[in-house]
Amino acid sequence: MSRPQRVKVWGVTTRNRRNPYRVRWSVDGREHTSHFRTKDEAERRQAMLRVAHQQGERFSPSTGEPVSWAPSAADQSSYDWGRDWIAESWREWAPRSRDSALEELSRFVPLLVPEEAPAPPSGIRAHLVLSLRPDADLDPTCESERWLARWSIPLGEVDERLLARASEQLGIGVRGQSLAPNTANRYRRTAHSCIRRAVELKQISSDPWPPTPKGRARRKSVRKTKAIDIKRLPDPSTMFRVLDAMANHQPASRTYQTMATIGYLAGLRPSEIVMLRPRHLHLPKEAGRWGRIDVVDADDGYDHPADPKTGPRPVRDCRDLRCQVA
Repeated sequence: MSRPQRVKVWGVTTRNRRNPYRVRWSVDGREHTSHFRTKDEAERRQAMLRVAHQQGERFSPSTGEPVSWAPSAADQSSYDWGRDWIAESWREWAPRSRDSALEELSRFVPLLVPEEAPAPPSGIRAHLVLSLRPDADLDPTCESERWLARWSIPLGEVDERLLARASEQLGIGVRGQSLAPNTANRYRRTAHSCIRRAVELKQISSDPWPPTPKGRARRKSVRKTKAIDIKRLPDPSTMFRVLDAMANHQPASRTYQTMATIGYLAGLRPSEIVMLRPRHLHLPKEAGRWGRIDVVDADDGYDHPADPKTGPRPVRDCRDLRCQVA
């Protein structure tokens, strides 16, 4: 049984703008607003929200409106689905993951339009970075919002041909240049995840994302390699000079110097270094001898300890570590 929602609807207020009448309500503490040209329209929306709440209807966490008001899969625009997809995972994502998803989807959503659609407004990506957020205050009079409402195609009409064109455009930068393979693939992975989630929730019947062209996968420019070019790494003497130069009059510089030293000499990840405690260190009493670091925790992104990526393990290759961090 689902828990009851906390819904509150406030009175109609006015503002000095093109649509001056505003209806404001909240769902589980998250506020939502709608703007109207006339007071009658605003009061009608306010009454509909209150009736839906009194009848026990469920409200969408992304739009704030009753679930029964949501359009069918064939009618929901791809822009609205993008907002729903972001809202679904918003609380689970770390802040950097949220920013990355907003950036990537802001490039994908403007491409889901028919071929005859005019060019989007100049600030469309900056607008989407804000409007795709679950707590966004949408203004239907905004030029970018009007363009998206007019040209964003229904989710049910997204087909393989449209996505093939979008996938190609995701590899092109704002000045027409080819993006780095890793960057383009990151945009495509996020876009595909958005479409694949619609398939999982049966919003669309099958995954229309086109397969990767065989020629692209075979190109050397996009071929991934796990090998590290050791010629680009600094030699030990250079690295120790860098570490020595990190300390300055700022108190925090010693902390960063210690973290960088541990990362270089012991090969720990940053998330593992920030969770090190004195009880995890078994340092040698004399230089030239071996020490040990017990890697038992890693930062989970919320300043809480979690299991390291490769599991708890001892690190024994810590010679001269005491001399560097003492």
